[in-house]
Amino acid sequence: MKGRLQVSRNNIIRYTLNAPLRTDVGYKEFKFVGLLPVECRVEQLKLGRVYNVINDSVPEYMKSHIEMVHHNYSTRSSDLCCKIPRVNSFSSFFGTEIIQWNANPLSVKQYATKSCFK
Repeated sequence: MKGRLQVSRNNIIRYTLNAPLRTDVGYKEFKFVGLLPVECRVEQLKLGRVYNVINDSVPEYMKSHIEMVHHNYSTRSSDLCCKIPRVNSFSSFFGTEIIQWNANPLSVKQYATKSCFK
């Protein structure tokens, strides 16, 4: 399924760009037509969910997997960071979204609106 999906996305981009059938499609071509590769879109969705949880724009049940780090002292790495949950695999959605969120710099985490954050 993944192989067919990849071919379909690439063919759509080739068609949009009026490019020959065997033209290599990379990030530059995705960006030119205003799309994100699937991997980048998944990351955007994960980080957007954490952003919404931190800014209290989701229902309570969605907050159950994300917990902020609270200290009596301030460190650079703890500003707007989340505790990494105990999950069976860090390849799970909840494990990777927290790791990706914590990896972002504070300046990105502090955007005032979600559209700026995206």
